[in-house]
Amino acid sequence: KNGIDVYESGDYAAAKKVFAAYPDSPAAAAYIAIITASEAGGAKSLDDKLKGVYSAYGMFESALRSAKFEEDKICILKLRSSLSLNVPDEIFNKRNSAITDLNAMLSFSKTTKKEGAGIYKKLINIYMADKNQKKLRLTIEKSTKVME
Repeated sequence: KNGIDVYESGDYAAAKKVFAAYPDSPAAAAYIAIITASEAGGAKSLDDKLKGVYSAYGMFESALRSAKFEEDKICILKLRSSLSLNVPDEIFNKRNSAITDLNAMLSFSKTTKKEGAGIYKKLINIYMADKNQKKLRLTIEKSTKVME
């Protein structure tokens, strides 16, 4: 099994070991970051939760700075935006960062049509929740043109 398969099976400790075997891979570093954030969610103290999540964001930044290939950048942005949409915005203030990451993913030529459709769906859900009619309308128009 590769690291992604192990990660998706939910065995984060084993996945972390697999990804750690690739210290020069920005994508592997991003998976370690998301696992770190997941582990932080299970911490007993609020302080440990906060430290773990902020540590994960630092890892994402480092991974993104070292990424040279679009595929790595897409992987990093996908995982970071997922975290940003799942942490409480009133504490971490990452909702706008998620929107920026999702839009950045749309700009890459390596983003598949299927991935693009998923990204547009996330953006539409965000703008619906925010009741941001202007951005919602523009996003729906863009997604319709792209998906034709």
